[in-house]
Amino acid sequence: GAGATMVFSAGNCFESRFTVATKTGAALATIKAPVFFAEPAEKYDAFAAADVALAASGTVTTELAINKTPTVVAYRADVLTAFWARRVVTSPFASIVNVAAGEAVMPEFIQEECAPEKLAPAVAALLSDEAQRAVQTARFDDVIARLGLDGPPAAGRAADQLLAWMAKA
Repeated sequence: GAGATMVFSAGNCFESRFTVATKTGAALATIKAPVFFAEPAEKYDAFAAADVALAASGTVTTELAINKTPTVVAYRADVLTAFWARRVVTSPFASIVNVAAGEAVMPEFIQEECAPEKLAPAVAALLSDEAQRAVQTARFDDVIARLGLDGPPAAGRAADQLLAWMAKA
């Protein structure tokens, strides 16, 4: 809506990600929302100011959840990596937020789905629908708790989980 702000998190962006974000930003021009590309040094300020983010899958999606920024996730790997991942990855999700939740809290557009003509409508829908943003951000507290933010150290939790898996084997 009017006055809404969107941020693209560039992260360690390579050209194809930048191209997708740029084309998606151009496709979103019709909704008249300010669009910012956040560099690593300014990302937390951008997250705080944004109503919606479009981010590459990675650590940034967890950072966005911590900052309560509704997000659309996009990721496109090179052909060889995608070929390998489709054979070994067992999760239906790419974003750690969605993996931790066990559901698509943040909509994901991976590989062939990661295209401006698919990303722009998803971002526009999230940007224009306050209820949809509220549903997404309401799930963030649970996801952050599952990830153990402010909990015991990650190494200890990982060791406990490995022991539990080994006990089942």
